[in-house]
Amino acid sequence: MKRDDLIGVWRGGGQQVFGPDGSLKTALGPEAPGWLIYTSEGYMMVLTSDPRGLPADEPARLSPADKAKCADACVSYFGRFEVVGGDVLHHVEVALFPGWTGKARVRHATLDGKRMTFITDPDAAGCVSHIHWEKV
Repeated sequence: MKRDDLIGVWRGGGQQVFGPDGSLKTALGPEAPGWLIYTSEGYMMVLTSDPRGLPADEPARLSPADKAKCADACVSYFGRFEVVGGDVLHHVEVALFPGWTGKARVRHATLDGKRMTFITDPDAAGCVSHIHWEKV
């Protein structure tokens, strides 16, 4: 995969999260909103959300618990990116979760025409995500 293969706008195409034992823990279909943008200047931004079961109201009207649920259902960050072999590294400069700032999010990537799949490293709970994208 080359850096130029990524440039453009990608629409979310679904996601599966597998537990440490390989069992499917959660899944999002392609209808779940998600966008990933790569620029020719080397920047990227991603925003995904799982709106299932979340309140559809203005933030000022939500309780702290509902706001926390919304944040938990969202992934959002911005930074620079690079391609190293078959991996895409997102060097996070700002994120919904400040603990990601200043760190690289590694995505093991496969590209098939306009479809791309990222496989993450295991998270703190040992879960691995398969994140699907389709180039717009």
